[in-house]
Amino acid sequence: MNPHRMAVESAKRVLEDAKLLDMGDDRAVAQMVGRLEVVVKSLLGLAEAQPKSARLKVQHDEEFKNLARAARMEIHAAMGSLQRLDRFEQALTGMVESENGGQE
Repeated sequence: MNPHRMAVESAKRVLEDAKLLDMGDDRAVAQMVGRLEVVVKSLLGLAEAQPKSARLKVQHDEEFKNLARAARMEIHAAMGSLQRLDRFEQALTGMVESENGGQE
């Protein structure tokens, strides 16, 4: 089993054990905190050991998703503005036509 998978499996086991922890048992709580510390350090070590390019790719992908979401929101806002403008133009046209129709 590769070190990444082992660290993840270890973290899962510790988290499962934490669910069963008797919070009234100070010694057990202290032991669990120690186990959690080891697991978190292990996972952080794996994240930091990733090549910078892999971390930058993840960051870039996340930034791209955020930009896509922002663009989608801007498109919806622009569509709403155009719809309001279209209704306004239709109302003005209706007022002008009714005015012209009443004078003739």
